[in-house]
Amino acid sequence: MTSQNFLPPNLINEFTKADDKDIEENCLEGLFDRYHPEIIPVANRKQYHTLWLCRWHKIKAFENELLSLQDEIKSKNINIVLLKGMSFVHSLYPDLGSRYMSDIDLLVDEKSLNDLEIILISHGYHIVADSKWRANNFKKTFEKPHLETNLVIEAHTRLFFHISLPLVETLPWIHSPYKILSPEISLVHLVGHLAFSHTFIKFFWMIDVFKFISHHEKVIKWDYFFELIRKYHLQNSCNIVFFILNRYFEYHNPACIRPLTFLKKMIYKRLITFSFLMKNQNLKIRYFLIKHLTKDSYTEYIKYDFYWLMDYLKQKINWQSGSKEK
Repeated sequence: MTSQNFLPPNLINEFTKADDKDIEENCLEGLFDRYHPEIIPVANRKQYHTLWLCRWHKIKAFENELLSLQDEIKSKNINIVLLKGMSFVHSLYPDLGSRYMSDIDLLVDEKSLNDLEIILISHGYHIVADSKWRANNFKKTFEKPHLETNLVIEAHTRLFFHISLPLVETLPWIHSPYKILSPEISLVHLVGHLAFSHTFIKFFWMIDVFKFISHHEKVIKWDYFFELIRKYHLQNSCNIVFFILNRYFEYHNPACIRPLTFLKKMIYKRLITFSFLMKNQNLKIRYFLIKHLTKDSYTEYIKYDFYWLMDYLKQKINWQSGSKEK
Protein backbone atom coordinates (compact mmCIF):
# COMPACT_ATOMS: atom_id res chain seq x y z
CA MET A 1 0.00 0.00 0.00
CA THR A 2 1.20 3.51 -0.78
CA SER A 3 0.97 6.39 1.64
CA GLN A 4 -2.29 7.29 -0.12
CA ASN A 5 -3.96 4.00 0.79
CA PHE A 6 -2.29 3.02 4.03
CA LEU A 7 -5.66 1.60 5.12
CA PRO A 8 -8.29 -0.06 2.90
CA PRO A 9 -10.96 2.20 1.36
CA ASN A 10 -13.96 0.64 3.12
CA LEU A 11 -12.30 1.21 6.50
CA ILE A 12 -11.62 4.84 5.62
CA ASN A 13 -15.27 5.15 4.67
CA GLU A 14 -16.23 3.92 8.17
CA PHE A 15 -13.87 6.46 9.72
CA THR A 16 -15.54 9.32 7.86
CA LYS A 17 -18.72 8.53 9.84
CA ALA A 18 -16.94 8.41 13.22
CA ASP A 19 -17.03 11.21 15.78
CA ASP A 20 -13.88 13.25 16.33
CA LYS A 21 -13.96 12.11 19.95
CA ASP A 22 -13.80 8.45 18.89
CA ILE A 23 -10.85 9.12 16.56
CA GLU A 24 -8.98 10.82 19.39
CA GLU A 25 -9.98 8.18 21.96
CA ASN A 26 -8.40 5.56 19.71
CA CYS A 27 -5.19 7.59 19.21
CA LEU A 28 -5.50 7.81 15.41
CA GLU A 29 -4.73 11.52 14.91
CA GLY A 30 -1.10 11.08 13.85
CA LEU A 31 -1.94 8.29 11.42
CA PHE A 32 -4.63 10.39 9.75
CA ASP A 33 -2.33 13.41 9.62
CA ARG A 34 0.29 11.46 7.67
CA TYR A 35 -1.68 9.01 5.56
CA HIS A 36 -5.29 10.14 5.31
CA PRO A 37 -5.46 13.93 5.83
CA GLU A 38 -8.43 14.16 3.48
CA ILE A 39 -10.78 12.85 6.18
CA ILE A 40 -9.64 15.25 8.90
CA PRO A 41 -12.05 18.15 9.51
CA VAL A 42 -10.32 21.43 8.68
CA ALA A 43 -10.76 22.65 12.26
CA ASN A 44 -8.76 19.67 13.57
CA ARG A 45 -5.84 19.59 11.14
CA LYS A 46 -3.47 21.75 13.16
CA GLN A 47 -4.17 19.78 16.36
CA TYR A 48 -3.66 16.42 14.60
CA HIS A 49 -0.39 17.59 13.07
CA THR A 50 0.85 18.75 16.48
CA LEU A 51 0.03 15.35 17.94
CA TRP A 52 1.83 13.63 15.04
CA LEU A 53 4.93 15.69 15.77
CA CYS A 54 4.79 14.95 19.52
CA ARG A 55 4.46 11.21 18.86
CA TRP A 56 7.35 11.24 16.39
CA HIS A 57 9.60 12.85 18.99
CA LYS A 58 8.43 10.48 21.72
CA ILE A 59 9.20 7.36 19.70
CA LYS A 60 12.64 8.75 18.87
CA ALA A 61 13.14 9.40 22.59
CA PHE A 62 12.16 5.78 23.34
CA GLU A 63 14.62 4.53 20.74
CA ASN A 64 17.42 6.73 22.08
CA GLU A 65 16.65 5.45 25.56
CA LEU A 66 17.13 1.86 24.43
CA LEU A 67 20.42 2.82 22.81
CA SER A 68 21.60 4.44 26.04
CA LEU A 69 20.99 1.17 27.92
CA GLN A 70 22.78 -1.06 25.41
CA ASP A 71 26.20 -1.41 27.02
CA GLU A 72 24.95 -2.19 30.52
CA ILE A 73 22.42 -4.71 29.26
CA LYS A 74 25.17 -6.41 27.25
CA SER A 75 27.54 -6.46 30.22
CA LYS A 76 24.88 -8.11 32.42
CA ASN A 77 23.97 -10.50 29.59
CA ILE A 78 20.25 -9.72 29.97
CA ASN A 79 18.11 -11.20 27.23
CA ILE A 80 15.53 -8.54 26.30
CA VAL A 81 12.79 -9.08 23.73
CA LEU A 82 10.86 -6.03 22.56
CA LEU A 83 7.09 -6.45 22.33
CA LYS A 84 4.34 -4.72 20.38
CA GLY A 85 4.91 -1.14 19.18
CA MET A 86 8.66 -0.70 19.50
CA SER A 87 9.35 -4.11 17.98
CA PHE A 88 7.73 -3.25 14.63
CA VAL A 89 7.22 0.50 14.43
CA HIS A 90 10.08 0.98 11.94
CA SER A 91 8.81 -1.70 9.57
CA LEU A 92 5.05 -1.12 9.78
CA TYR A 93 4.96 2.65 10.39
CA PRO A 94 7.86 4.21 8.43
CA ASP A 95 6.53 7.58 9.53
CA LEU A 96 7.02 7.15 13.28
CA GLY A 97 4.58 9.84 14.38
CA SER A 98 1.70 7.96 12.80
CA ARG A 99 1.71 5.33 15.57
CA TYR A 100 0.75 6.23 19.14
CA MET A 101 3.05 4.74 21.78
CA SER A 102 2.73 5.31 25.52
CA ASP A 103 5.54 3.02 26.66
CA ILE A 104 8.15 0.43 25.74
CA ASP A 105 6.98 -3.10 26.38
CA LEU A 106 9.67 -5.70 26.78
CA LEU A 107 9.95 -9.32 27.80
CA VAL A 108 12.64 -10.33 30.27
CA ASP A 109 13.36 -13.50 32.21
CA GLU A 110 12.18 -13.19 35.82
CA LYS A 111 15.70 -14.07 37.02
CA SER A 112 17.08 -11.04 35.15
CA LEU A 113 14.43 -8.57 36.28
CA ASN A 114 16.41 -7.40 39.28
CA ASP A 115 19.49 -6.64 37.14
CA LEU A 116 17.31 -4.69 34.70
CA GLU A 117 15.74 -2.79 37.58
CA ILE A 118 19.18 -1.74 38.89
CA ILE A 119 20.17 -0.48 35.43
CA LEU A 120 16.95 1.48 34.94
CA ILE A 121 17.12 3.09 38.37
CA SER A 122 20.72 4.15 37.65
CA HIS A 123 19.34 5.91 34.55
CA GLY A 124 16.80 7.92 36.53
CA TYR A 125 13.80 5.59 36.48
CA HIS A 126 11.63 4.78 39.47
CA ILE A 127 9.23 1.90 40.00
CA VAL A 128 5.60 2.85 39.46
CA ALA A 129 3.52 1.70 42.42
CA ASP A 130 0.47 0.80 40.35
CA SER A 131 -2.22 -1.64 41.41
CA LYS A 132 -1.47 -5.20 40.26
CA TRP A 133 -3.98 -8.01 40.14
CA ARG A 134 -3.72 -11.66 39.18
CA ALA A 135 -4.18 -11.00 35.46
CA ASN A 136 -1.31 -8.49 35.22
CA ASN A 137 1.00 -9.29 38.12
CA PHE A 138 3.68 -10.49 35.69
CA LYS A 139 4.56 -6.90 34.79
CA LYS A 140 6.70 -4.23 36.43
CA THR A 141 6.50 -0.59 35.35
CA PHE A 142 9.33 1.96 35.40
CA GLU A 143 9.06 5.66 34.68
CA LYS A 144 11.21 8.79 34.47
CA PRO A 145 10.58 12.41 33.48
CA HIS A 146 11.63 13.45 29.98
CA LEU A 147 11.20 17.04 28.81
CA GLU A 148 7.43 17.72 29.02
CA THR A 149 6.43 14.08 29.29
CA ASN A 150 7.46 10.79 30.94
CA LEU A 151 9.25 7.77 29.52
CA VAL A 152 7.67 4.51 30.63
CA ILE A 153 9.10 1.01 30.35
CA GLU A 154 6.90 -1.97 31.17
CA ALA A 155 8.83 -5.18 31.81
CA HIS A 156 6.89 -8.42 31.28
CA THR A 157 8.10 -11.77 32.60
CA ARG A 158 5.61 -13.72 30.42
CA LEU A 159 3.38 -13.04 27.43
CA PHE A 160 -0.01 -13.84 29.01
CA PHE A 161 -1.35 -14.28 32.51
CA HIS A 162 -3.36 -17.43 31.82
CA ILE A 163 -0.60 -19.62 30.41
CA SER A 164 3.20 -19.62 30.35
CA LEU A 165 5.13 -21.50 27.69
CA PRO A 166 8.91 -21.57 27.06
CA LEU A 167 9.94 -18.85 24.62
CA VAL A 168 12.80 -19.78 22.34
CA GLU A 169 12.02 -18.19 18.97
CA THR A 170 13.48 -14.73 18.68
CA LEU A 171 15.17 -12.64 16.01
CA PRO A 172 17.61 -9.71 16.26
CA TRP A 173 16.11 -6.21 16.36
CA ILE A 174 17.65 -3.33 14.39
CA HIS A 175 19.87 -2.52 17.42
CA SER A 176 21.64 -5.16 19.46
CA PRO A 177 21.40 -6.69 22.03
CA TYR A 178 17.63 -6.34 21.72
CA LYS A 179 15.56 -9.04 20.08
CA ILE A 180 12.04 -9.40 18.74
CA LEU A 181 9.65 -12.35 18.57
CA SER A 182 9.44 -14.54 15.47
CA PRO A 183 6.55 -13.53 13.17
CA GLU A 184 4.31 -16.37 14.34
CA ILE A 185 4.64 -15.83 18.10
CA SER A 186 4.58 -12.04 17.62
CA LEU A 187 1.23 -12.31 15.83
CA VAL A 188 -0.05 -14.64 18.56
CA HIS A 189 0.90 -12.00 21.13
CA LEU A 190 -0.73 -9.18 19.15
CA VAL A 191 -3.97 -11.17 18.78
CA GLY A 192 -4.01 -12.19 22.46
CA HIS A 193 -3.18 -8.70 23.70
CA LEU A 194 -5.86 -7.10 21.52
CA ALA A 195 -8.69 -9.58 22.08
CA PHE A 196 -8.09 -11.86 25.07
CA SER A 197 -6.39 -9.33 27.38
CA HIS A 198 -7.98 -6.01 26.39
CA THR A 199 -11.18 -6.76 24.42
CA PHE A 200 -10.44 -4.34 21.56
CA ILE A 201 -10.27 -1.21 23.70
CA LYS A 202 -8.01 0.64 21.21
CA PHE A 203 -8.54 0.47 17.47
CA PHE A 204 -4.90 1.24 16.65
CA TRP A 205 -4.03 -2.22 18.07
CA MET A 206 -6.36 -3.70 15.43
CA ILE A 207 -4.53 -1.69 12.78
CA ASP A 208 -1.25 -3.13 14.13
CA VAL A 209 -2.54 -6.65 13.48
CA PHE A 210 -3.64 -5.74 9.95
CA LYS A 211 -0.33 -4.06 9.07
CA PHE A 212 1.68 -6.88 10.66
CA ILE A 213 -0.14 -9.59 8.70
CA SER A 214 0.01 -7.59 5.47
CA HIS A 215 3.76 -7.12 5.93
CA HIS A 216 4.58 -10.70 6.95
CA GLU A 217 1.89 -12.83 5.27
CA LYS A 218 4.35 -14.49 2.87
CA VAL A 219 6.77 -15.56 5.61
CA ILE A 220 4.34 -16.53 8.39
CA LYS A 221 4.03 -20.28 8.73
CA TRP A 222 0.27 -20.34 9.11
CA ASP A 223 -0.09 -23.94 10.30
CA TYR A 224 2.45 -23.25 13.02
CA PHE A 225 0.72 -19.98 13.93
CA PHE A 226 -2.62 -21.76 14.45
CA GLU A 227 -0.88 -24.46 16.46
CA LEU A 228 0.47 -21.76 18.78
CA ILE A 229 -2.98 -20.15 18.96
CA ARG A 230 -4.35 -23.47 20.17
CA LYS A 231 -1.53 -23.94 22.72
CA TYR A 232 -2.09 -20.46 24.14
CA HIS A 233 -5.88 -21.03 24.33
CA LEU A 234 -6.60 -18.14 21.97
CA GLN A 235 -8.77 -19.78 19.32
CA ASN A 236 -11.89 -17.72 19.99
CA SER A 237 -9.85 -14.51 20.22
CA CYS A 238 -8.23 -15.36 16.90
CA ASN A 239 -11.60 -16.11 15.29
CA ILE A 240 -12.93 -12.70 16.27
CA VAL A 241 -9.81 -10.85 15.11
CA PHE A 242 -9.92 -12.51 11.70
CA PHE A 243 -13.64 -11.86 11.45
CA ILE A 244 -12.89 -8.14 11.93
CA LEU A 245 -10.06 -8.27 9.37
CA ASN A 246 -12.39 -9.87 6.86
CA ARG A 247 -15.34 -7.57 7.49
CA TYR A 248 -13.74 -4.15 8.00
CA PHE A 249 -10.26 -4.44 6.44
CA GLU A 250 -11.27 -6.53 3.40
CA TYR A 251 -8.55 -9.04 4.24
CA HIS A 252 -9.30 -12.35 2.55
CA ASN A 253 -6.11 -14.43 2.57
CA PRO A 254 -7.40 -18.06 2.41
CA ALA A 255 -4.25 -19.33 4.19
CA CYS A 256 -5.24 -17.65 7.45
CA ILE A 257 -9.03 -17.34 7.34
CA ARG A 258 -10.70 -20.19 9.22
CA PRO A 259 -14.41 -20.92 8.56
CA LEU A 260 -16.85 -19.97 11.30
CA THR A 261 -19.97 -21.84 12.29
CA PHE A 262 -23.21 -20.20 11.21
CA LEU A 263 -24.04 -19.38 14.85
CA LYS A 264 -20.69 -17.73 15.57
CA LYS A 265 -20.90 -15.71 12.38
CA MET A 266 -24.36 -14.42 13.32
CA ILE A 267 -23.26 -13.56 16.88
CA TYR A 268 -20.16 -11.75 15.65
CA LYS A 269 -22.12 -9.77 13.04
CA ARG A 270 -24.63 -8.74 15.65
CA LEU A 271 -22.19 -7.77 18.40
CA ILE A 272 -18.91 -6.73 16.77
CA THR A 273 -19.93 -3.61 14.90
CA PHE A 274 -17.64 -0.78 13.87
CA SER A 275 -19.34 1.36 16.50
CA PHE A 276 -18.36 -1.19 19.17
CA LEU A 277 -14.74 -1.21 17.99
CA MET A 278 -14.53 2.58 18.24
CA LYS A 279 -16.34 3.10 21.55
CA ASN A 280 -16.59 -0.33 23.18
CA GLN A 281 -16.18 0.68 26.81
CA ASN A 282 -19.24 2.92 26.48
CA LEU A 283 -21.25 -0.17 25.50
CA LYS A 284 -20.90 -1.97 28.83
CA ILE A 285 -23.13 -5.01 28.29
CA ARG A 286 -21.78 -5.68 24.80
CA TYR A 287 -18.22 -5.21 26.04
CA PHE A 288 -18.87 -7.74 28.82
CA LEU A 289 -20.34 -10.28 26.39
CA ILE A 290 -17.49 -9.99 23.91
CA LYS A 291 -14.92 -10.18 26.69
CA HIS A 292 -16.28 -13.64 27.44
CA LEU A 293 -16.55 -14.63 23.80
CA THR A 294 -12.77 -14.15 23.45
CA LYS A 295 -12.09 -16.91 26.00
CA ASP A 296 -11.77 -20.53 24.90
CA SER A 297 -13.47 -22.10 27.92
CA TYR A 298 -15.87 -21.39 30.76
CA THR A 299 -13.01 -22.04 33.16
CA GLU A 300 -10.93 -19.23 31.67
CA TYR A 301 -13.57 -16.54 31.83
CA ILE A 302 -14.80 -17.59 35.29
CA LYS A 303 -11.22 -17.47 36.53
CA TYR A 304 -10.70 -14.05 34.90
CA ASP A 305 -13.93 -12.70 36.43
CA PHE A 306 -13.02 -14.08 39.85
CA TYR A 307 -9.58 -12.45 39.81
CA TRP A 308 -11.09 -9.16 38.64
CA LEU A 309 -13.77 -9.25 41.37
CA MET A 310 -11.20 -9.99 44.08
CA ASP A 311 -9.08 -7.05 42.94
CA TYR A 312 -12.12 -4.77 42.73
CA LEU A 313 -13.19 -5.66 46.28
CA LYS A 314 -9.64 -5.24 47.54
CA GLN A 315 -9.39 -1.76 46.02
CA LYS A 316 -12.81 -0.80 47.39
CA ILE A 317 -11.86 -1.94 50.91
CA ASN A 318 -8.55 -0.06 50.69
CA TRP A 319 -10.34 3.07 49.48
CA GLN A 320 -12.90 2.89 52.30
CA SER A 321 -10.12 2.35 54.86
CA GLY A 322 -8.27 5.39 53.50
CA SER A 323 -11.43 7.50 53.64
CA LYS A 324 -12.03 6.56 57.29
CA GLU A 325 -8.46 7.46 58.25
CA LYS A 326 -8.96 10.93 56.79
